[in-house]
Amino acid sequence: MAGKGRKVMAKIIKVDGTTTNLDNNPTLMEAHRLVGGWIKGNQCWITEDNQQVRYFVVMNEKGKAKGFPKNKVVSKMVGFATYGDIILMEGNFEGEE
Repeated sequence: MAGKGRKVMAKIIKVDGTTTNLDNNPTLMEAHRLVGGWIKGNQCWITEDNQQVRYFVVMNEKGKAKGFPKNKVVSKMVGFATYGDIILMEGNFEGEE
């Protein structure tokens, strides 16, 4: 879990499975550009290196309807279907520690 002393990190996972780490969480406009349109997001826990990490999953809200390919890598990680390129932002987005 992201906590004190751990940098909040974002990454984009493309449908081909390639991952690019981002220096900062994207702005709303950057997120629109990265996922190809309007966004929706879900919080979830993902196991990495044997520990649970909270992520905010950002995706195109109409990715499936627009015919974007399924993002198999992210879908497996989060346990629900995702389509197109996906942004994962590590950390707590509810103001909790």
